[in-house]
Amino acid sequence: MNPKSSLVQLILIAVFSYNSISYGSEHEPVFDVSKQDIVFRRTTLIVRNIDTSLMLYKDSLGMEIVYDNILESRDGSQSRLIFLKTKDEQVGILGLWELDYGNPSSDRRKLPIERKAFVPQGNIHLFNTNDLDTKWKKVIEVPGVEVYREPTYREYPSYDGSDVIKVNVSIIYDPDGNMIELNQLLTPIK
Repeated sequence: MNPKSSLVQLILIAVFSYNSISYGSEHEPVFDVSKQDIVFRRTTLIVRNIDTSLMLYKDSLGMEIVYDNILESRDGSQSRLIFLKTKDEQVGILGLWELDYGNPSSDRRKLPIERKAFVPQGNIHLFNTNDLDTKWKKVIEVPGVEVYREPTYREYPSYDGSDVIKVNVSIIYDPDGNMIELNQLLTPIK
């Protein structure tokens, strides 16, 4: 093999082996994560029963599992950590973490669930969908899900203030008391 073709092969291998651009489901570049000064990557929810949580986030909302491992603590107890994605492998990931995994009598499972809307330390996890009717029917069937607001038409000022953003808004509490807003945009955001 001549040295010139070897060099070309090495360059091609390097180019195809290194992928610093994050791609969405349609293979369009999202952005280069490695070149960002700061990136909000993940929110991790502490859950009582990860299988019930998966019924909501994976089965009803359609998120895809990208990481699923059982972790062992120094004291020998186990936890299970799952990351789910909607579009991107690196950004906007939702983590579900069941501590004391495999221990149905864990004290954590007995703690009261507080469902307090719009209070400090409360979080709202917002998902957009292009088919709210279908997702809504699945979501409200998940055990432990509580409806805070059924799908309702709302208008918000646009980012530049020149128009309004039209959206159907719905809000639920997940089985662990986390507030989830599930929306369908009716007009593009400007």
